[in-house]
Amino acid sequence: MNSTTGNFLKNTRTGSTPFLIRWLSVLLFMVMLVVGVGIPQKAQAISAALNTDINDAIAGGITYLLYNQQADGSFADTARPDPLGYGNHPHANTGLALLALDHHAEKLGKTPLGTYANAAKVKKAVDYLLNQSSVDANGLWVHWGDLNAGDGGHNFYETGIVLAAISRIGAPNTVWSTTATNGLANKTYKQIAQMAVDWFVSGSASVQGWGYAGWGYNKGDSGAIWDQSSTGWVVMGLGYARDSIGCTFPSDGSVQANILAISDNNQDTTSTNTVNSGYGGAGYRSPGSNPYLSGHLLYDLAIAGVAYDPNTATNRVTRTLQYFDNNWGTMGASTYNNYGAMFTVTKGFGEYEISTFGTTNHDWYTDFATAIVNTKHTDATSGGYYWLGASYVDQYSLRGTEVALLTILKATSVALPGSIVTPPANSRYGVNQNLDFIATFTQRLPVRFLHRASYASTALFCLT
Repeated sequence: MNSTTGNFLKNTRTGSTPFLIRWLSVLLFMVMLVVGVGIPQKAQAISAALNTDINDAIAGGITYLLYNQQADGSFADTARPDPLGYGNHPHANTGLALLALDHHAEKLGKTPLGTYANAAKVKKAVDYLLNQSSVDANGLWVHWGDLNAGDGGHNFYETGIVLAAISRIGAPNTVWSTTATNGLANKTYKQIAQMAVDWFVSGSASVQGWGYAGWGYNKGDSGAIWDQSSTGWVVMGLGYARDSIGCTFPSDGSVQANILAISDNNQDTTSTNTVNSGYGGAGYRSPGSNPYLSGHLLYDLAIAGVAYDPNTATNRVTRTLQYFDNNWGTMGASTYNNYGAMFTVTKGFGEYEISTFGTTNHDWYTDFATAIVNTKHTDATSGGYYWLGASYVDQYSLRGTEVALLTILKATSVALPGSIVTPPANSRYGVNQNLDFIATFTQRLPVRFLHRASYASTALFCLT
């Protein structure tokens, strides 16, 4: 506790807690009881053995990634080509690798572009991505993914991933290059990220006469239609840009409204709420039951500003968690190998700061980490580990490793207490992690207030 905070909580003359603070604490506690919100369960402590295995898996996965960085700064596992050809998406593959390196640097207490062992590798990946970017003729927008016209292209997907990675490097006001000839000279990383955000805003397309907009595979596709998968990667980029580097959305709330409309269209609210049912889950372009898409849905709801109200069964977040609770018998298995789904769920749980959930308090991180540790493969060439799944996201060893690492690194765009990333002043998390819940009390009490309370229960309820 710093001296300023100490003076606020303690009477400077007697050392006792001020009368007003004590009674405000009691009042806040009573409000929690009135609204029926319980003190959240903390995640069970990870065993020493599992913690060792997690750290070993992270180190081995990073070793594999760095070994597969190419001379131009991109990432590719040329020894194990993607069977579906998605390995031909170097911007997305490099973006996911960079994002994993960003979060790994934070785990080490470092800034990705700061002074530490992998900083040069990080900078090389950043340079590759920014040199490969496409800037519009007016110099207002930037995006990635146009290298893949041969397979239909996926510039919405790829730009979302790259935007997240660039936004998390922890250097918002640093100029990338003074000599670039692609339209990004003298731009800071934050300015470049904002250009990508603006490109997304300009690129959402009204579809099927529903009156709202979304994101499909590519900007400007004829007959383009959004889906939960592409929208999920786009929203991830938007969330990282806002929460990690301080970019802004249009003030009219159109981005959040569009995300919410897509989410409502795809969330199953009619199936019977039973074990193994699709209730609360998400489908591709209609209600369905898909863990990977449902993880995207949970994160999307957070970026759209939906507060979690565990006491309201029809709350969108509550429904999504009910889906995971009903289907955790499969997802929580120690041999589960859908690493793409694990990552999308991780960023959703992380954004809502959920440690345990469900009727039996599933410890999602312990379950996922156990599965990842148990299913790693040793790569004899690099001396590291790789992961290989069965979905189109992770059946390529490079991407499987990237999303597995992002899962055990607990990657999400929220700047949690202790993060190297400082929440920007206009973020909903605020710079003051202890007091920002007061400003957002009515909107985010069930999550933000209880999160702060769990960190500061002594200060709030045990003042003497």
